[in-house]
Amino acid sequence: MEGSPSSSDYGLAQGFDSYQTGTAPGDAATEWMRAHADENFLLVFGGWSNPALEKVNQLLEGRGRPEGMHDRVQEVLASRGTDQPIDFDDEDLEWARAWYAARVQVVDSLLEGFLGEFRSLGLDKRAILVVLGCNGFALQEHGDLFGESLYTSVTHVPVFIRLPNAGDVQSVSKVAEVVDLMPTILALTGQTKPQGVQGSSLVSIIEGTGQPPYVAFGESPQRGGQRFVALGGMKMVSGIGGENGEIFNLSLDPLELENLTAGEADKLAVMTRHLEAWEKMVSVMSLDPELRTEEDLDEETLKQLKSLGYIQ
Repeated sequence: MEGSPSSSDYGLAQGFDSYQTGTAPGDAATEWMRAHADENFLLVFGGWSNPALEKVNQLLEGRGRPEGMHDRVQEVLASRGTDQPIDFDDEDLEWARAWYAARVQVVDSLLEGFLGEFRSLGLDKRAILVVLGCNGFALQEHGDLFGESLYTSVTHVPVFIRLPNAGDVQSVSKVAEVVDLMPTILALTGQTKPQGVQGSSLVSIIEGTGQPPYVAFGESPQRGGQRFVALGGMKMVSGIGGENGEIFNLSLDPLELENLTAGEADKLAVMTRHLEAWEKMVSVMSLDPELRTEEDLDEETLKQLKSLGYIQ
């Protein structure tokens, strides 16, 4: 269940018995869950509802300059792809931080209500619940706004996995990817991972038996095709094939404000090679015939991907 009809353009409508779009996917998902609580099912929904998020404006009353702020945001966003991008000023940024905090507060309250319904239906005893953030929120740390780049403020998102009859709570700081969720759910439910599915099960990491290295890759059409690699506490942000790569120490610099390229040339080279191997794998395994290449992976690429756990 999606909040935007355009979501089906990305192939998200495939593989489901029912795919719905509307202005209130969270409410629709809760209603669907009530009707199917006694069945085995996979329910995925994104967003909540437009009316629910109107509560954000109520929380922002008295916080300064809401008048015309929507138009201001649209003006700034529309300028980002031009030769003269507009930046938020300090007052704009203060409001944007408050707006983001209010959205988090509202979503937290909505999740509290959803969990209450989840428990009342007895699903907490037999269902796996996953809560995933789709992207973070940039506030011009790298000249980006909201979600334009692949720096940590955008790519570092929370993932919560609740198992049936969950008791103990643990926090896992290992690197993981969104594509790992499908293999993880399959493993937790005793299913076999289909051939060609990307990502790796996180069960061993959750149980504390996983073996490093833990690595994550990402790509975006923004900024000419931006890429990132996170490995061993470091992260590289670059163009395609590692072009103009920057490297950061995530533990010391979580917002990636200090580019260490000059002093970390060896690590930059290693991460660039891993990125090149990953890009080859993605092009070979792509389900899109326009993006898929027919060439086989060479031995060096296979070796790198095996060392990272991407292929067996």
